[in-house]
Amino acid sequence: MAMLEPVQRRYAEYRSNQDYLNAVMAKGAEAASEHAAITLRKVYDVIGFVPRP
Repeated sequence: MAMLEPVQRRYAEYRSNQDYLNAVMAKGAEAASEHAAITLRKVYDVIGFVPRP
């Protein structure tokens, strides 16, 4: 499938660059953690839990 060659090539480039993949995953994990902290704070307020310091 010639039309998939550019996608497959780009995929192979990403897969071969472990440092880039680790950086992307770390950035995503940080963003998810920040978002989760906000949500958890709201849940604690609604339920009446005391948030952790």
